[in-house]
This record gives sequence, structure tokens and C-alpha cells, in this order.
Amino acid sequence: MGLVRGNGLCGRAHSYRWVFRRTATDRLVHGTTVATNALLERKGAKVALLTTEGHRDVIEMREGLKPDRYDLRSPPPEPLVPRERRFGVRERLKAGGEVIIALDDRSLDGAIAAVKDSGATSVAVCFLHSYLNPAHEITAVERLRRALPDINVSRSSDVLPQIKEYERVSTTVVNAYVEPVVRR
Repeated sequence: MGLVRGNGLCGRAHSYRWVFRRTATDRLVHGTTVATNALLERKGAKVALLTTEGHRDVIEMREGLKPDRYDLRSPPPEPLVPRERRFGVRERLKAGGEVIIALDDRSLDGAIAAVKDSGATSVAVCFLHSYLNPAHEITAVERLRRALPDINVSRSSDVLPQIKEYERVSTTVVNAYVEPVVRR
């Protein structure tokens, strides 16, 4: 309603009827800087990461990406998820999406308990090759939501379903970090 009223005021002030026509508009996108500010000011959610066992440090390794590849003294940026809130879950998919190791219920239960104990308010779930087969992520998210109904959950196969592990993990973590702030 505020948009329609503002549109009318703008149109009258500039002597034309409508700035945009509702019947001719397929999509209206409204952007704010809330997410950007939360990220830059480091005022996002307290995030935990569930990932394939053995891959919890991918967020710090960054595929070797840094401004000067040969500067070994350049300190890496502080990750949005500290190591103590990154939890490996026993499961594994092949690069083609086929299951090598089924999602281990006990391992997942342990990770969910660790998330709860960590005090995290948001969780990023990112398993290897889930962009091809999201079944393990879907199960993990369903179980997380049942066990911790008040926690925000971001699933990498929803956020960025494409190859490249670091990019998928980091994008999903950023989503988990800013989403609760944006929803407020």
C-alpha cells in the first residue's frame, strides 16, 4: 500500500499519472543494505556449520585464494564460523552424486547436540556434492528443524547448488549469518 501511495505522490509531483503500472509489472525488487551492513559490521547471527566429516576447515583454506598468492605472511580474514562451531557429519557422496557413505544417524544426532550446546542461532548445512544429490542435506535440515525449531537453517543445495566446495560453503555461511538479521 505504501508503494502505491508513494508512486501516486511521485507521479503527481512530476505531472504524470503512474511511475510504474501494476498491470505491466511482472516483478518488483526492493533492496536494502541490511545484509551488507550486518556482514561488514560483523553483527550477524551466531552460525554453526554442518559439513561432511573431514571438511570443516574448507572455509579457512579458501582454495588458496588471497590477494597476493605468494605472500605467506598475509593473515587470513577471520571466518564467520569459528572452528569450535563447525561439525563434521559422517556421510559422503561421489563426485557424480552417488552415495559412498550413507548419512550416519548417530553422527548427525551428535552434530545436532553440538549445535544446540554451542548456542548457535543459525546453521549452514553444506555436504560434499549436494548440488547433485541433496538427499543428505534435506534429511539433516529436517532433523535440525525438529530438534531445534527456533534455529535458522540454510542449506547449500538451496542457496548455491553448484560445483566448487569453498564457494558453496562460504555463500551458505554468509546466508546463514545475515538471514536472521534481514528477517527482523
